[in-house]
Amino acid sequence: MRLTTSSDVPAIRSVLGEAFASDPLFQWLFPEPATRLDATAAWLGLFVERYVSRGPIHVIIGDAVEAVAVWQPPGETAMPVAVGPPSIGGLLAALLGPDRVDELGDALRAIGSVRPTRRHSYLQFLAVSPEHQRHGMGRRLVMPGMAAADAEGVGVHLETTNPANLDFYRSLGFEVSHEIRLEPGGPELWAMWKAPK
Repeated sequence: MRLTTSSDVPAIRSVLGEAFASDPLFQWLFPEPATRLDATAAWLGLFVERYVSRGPIHVIIGDAVEAVAVWQPPGETAMPVAVGPPSIGGLLAALLGPDRVDELGDALRAIGSVRPTRRHSYLQFLAVSPEHQRHGMGRRLVMPGMAAADAEGVGVHLETTNPANLDFYRSLGFEVSHEIRLEPGGPELWAMWKAPK
């Protein structure tokens, strides 16, 4: 495991696309199966590009990047600002069309309403490529970020729309803090919180 550099971004984008294309949130956002992997990788890749110079991004590399954890450090409340296009919202509009983005905008903004107001670390993404899942990589990747949060005396927040993730995060000490339905017709979203030790 190591911290990432900008040269890892294309491989991280691929892992995020592969890991999240089957997630209920991305099935809802990008309903066309033939383009979902590309759309998911493109959109999440922009988040990684914003974070690579600011927040810790841990990767596990074998023959390629196999797993990634993207963190927003304590005290940061917003994503790093882009220096040019594409923007997160602009790319989503290009992928979905402006009418669908307007329809989904309130639901996506609702995700922000479940974030804690107190200082915390935010686990933005945890992704393991499908062929490497269930081998302990996710647990290995989140441990340094959780330890850093504990050292600073802050809790860790995350959200998931995949019910299969709930037991995994509970095994790490997280509890569900909020549960909301993303409308119109979206998945259930669980916000989870791990108090500092």
